[in-house]
Parts: sequence; structure tokens; C-alpha cells
Amino acid sequence: YKPVDPIEPGGSTPSFGALRGGGHTLAYAYAHIGQYRSSSIAVSYLNKLEAVFDAVRQARVKIIIRFAYDITGNDSDASKARILDHIDQLAPTLQKHADVIYVLQAGLIGHWGEWHSSDNNLDNNAARKEILYKLLSALPADRMVQNGNTFTYKRDIEGSSNLPATAAFGGSNRARWGFHSDCFGASADDRGFYTAGSKRASERAWVGAETRYVPMGGETCGTSSYSSCSSMLPELGEMRWSYLNIEYHAGVISGLKSGGCFDEINRRLGHRHRLVEATLPERARPGGRFDLRLRVANDGFAPLYNPRPVVVVLEGSSGRHEAILDAVDARRWAPGGETAVAARLQLPANLAEGSYRLSLWLPDGYQSLRGIP
Repeated sequence: YKPVDPIEPGGSTPSFGALRGGGHTLAYAYAHIGQYRSSSIAVSYLNKLEAVFDAVRQARVKIIIRFAYDITGNDSDASKARILDHIDQLAPTLQKHADVIYVLQAGLIGHWGEWHSSDNNLDNNAARKEILYKLLSALPADRMVQNGNTFTYKRDIEGSSNLPATAAFGGSNRARWGFHSDCFGASADDRGFYTAGSKRASERAWVGAETRYVPMGGETCGTSSYSSCSSMLPELGEMRWSYLNIEYHAGVISGLKSGGCFDEINRRLGHRHRLVEATLPERARPGGRFDLRLRVANDGFAPLYNPRPVVVVLEGSSGRHEAILDAVDARRWAPGGETAVAARLQLPANLAEGSYRLSLWLPDGYQSLRGIP
């Protein structure tokens, strides 16, 4: 992602127009609400958020957003009661614009909204759980929230068993709770995201099992022996990373470029679907049935986390015809392997004789963005 200016009560709306042309499909922004620690969020700020989300949509990108009372490390957060009230205020806006929200970072608690150093005694798991669950309730069930600082909050609150495949994408709080690391590769424990020492391997395995179904992303914050290509490239795959900050840390980004792995990372962040094989009949009759079999590989680091329908599209002299494969969930097309897809389709009865093009289409899950790449 590429960060933009914080969304400030008295500032201008951040600019998103240049992102897509620069090859970026994700923006990141702090929504700075420190001015409202002791009051309701002003209607003018809620209106500004509306303008921001509209600008994101117009720029044809999506946004990762974090609400925070402190974005400098020098200010305080708000009381738990105030935070919960603010989430209620934000909920209609988040619901309305969920189509352009890639993921919501939990924020709100402590310095930089990183869930530590709270000035209101919120850096405990009871408060964290209540606030995170409230954030999840403010979003549609198909959108997820990430917490930062350390993965252990989720493990301690939800239990040490990993999210099972049967519960994945089911809409529960546990199934919608992902992670972001703000110091990836900066040390052996990513400066606190993991526990330093011998536990790191088992902890990485736990996080890697979770990120089969919930998103991982973040940024780097300093060079170390763990920020080299030989260290970061395999871990990006093991932890199924979806996004990285292109601007920070500059020394790490420069090292990845000089080390020769930056282009591969750029290609593989998130999902990267590739058609391996398609088996279909050469000819078919109008109104008739035909069997379609596909093998699809995911060469990216991560799966899809937000839903997208899998649509078979037939185009030719009789126009365009679409068939949604309701039984196929592309979020389960795991990285590093291939997935078999089979469908029995019926052709429209009014097809004219001729040649047709058959395509596989994964549009956005929201109708508002369905026709907009």
C-alpha cells in the first residue's frame, strides 16, 4: 500500500488520484480523532469521512484505515465508554462504504492505535476484546479487522486452537480477526509481534495457520539480519502477507530492491490467480448442457479474504451471458497450490450459431464495484 495524509478534522481531504497510476491498488490512512477524546465526533468530520471514501472509490483503489486518538506517540487515547460511543457513530459510514474498505485496523487503543501504552487502562485483554468485537459489529459480516503490536492478543482471548476450516469465512468474530505487524523483519521477534527466543518458530506456525483464513499485512520499521531477501521472502509466504507499506522503512525497501527480490514480492503480495488448465467441449447446442473443469493456481502469498463471486462468462454473437458458480468460494483457493473447479452449465436456449469466448470472471463482491476493475 501507499500511505496518504492523515484524515484530520481541520485538514483537507487526502488525495488518492495518483495511486492507481503509480501501480498502487491499496491506500492507507490514519483517521485522527484525538480532537474528540471528550466529545462526540463532529458531524463535519463524519462528512469528511464520506468525502474520503468517495475519493477512494473514484480513484479505483481500496483503503486500509485505522482510527486513532494519538498518531504521534505523545497523546492519550479515550475512555472505553467514549470509544464505544464513537464506534456507534462511525458504524453507518463504515457500513455504507464497506465496498472500498479492504480491511479495518483495530486502532483506537494506546499510542498510534497500536493497542499498547493506553492512558485509560485499556491495554488489557478484557478491554481489547470488547472494543474489537464492537468494531466488528460496526462492519458488514464480510469485512475483517486486524490488530497490531502482537498476535498474542487473539490467541489469549480466543484460545490456542487455530481457526478450523469449517468456521472460516463464517462471519464470527474469531473468523474475522486478522493481524498487522508494524515492524516486520526488524528483529528476531519483529519487535514484539512474536515472543523473542525459541518460541518464535511455533508462534509463526500458529499465525500461519490463522492466516489461511484471516489477513496479515503491515510495514517494516528498520533494517536487520531479518530484513534481507533470504529471510523476508519465505516468511511472506509462510505468514500469507497481503500488503506492505511501499514507503517505510526506506532502508528495508532499498535492500529488497538491491537484493533482487522486490519485484517478486511486488507480484506476489496478496492473491495471484493463474489458470492452469480448462477442459470444455468444442461444441454445444443452444439450451444444452456442458461440463466445465478447471485447475486454478494461486501464485500469490495469500488467498482472497473478501468474497468475490466466481462467474463463467460467455460472449459472442448473441451477446454476453453470465453464470455464477454459487458452490465455488475463491477465498479457499490457497496459495502455493492448485484448486480443481467443476461445473455443469446449461446454455441459454436463444444462442445463435457461431463462435463464443468463454471466460472466468471474479468481480468485486459488491454490486457498486462489480463493473469497475
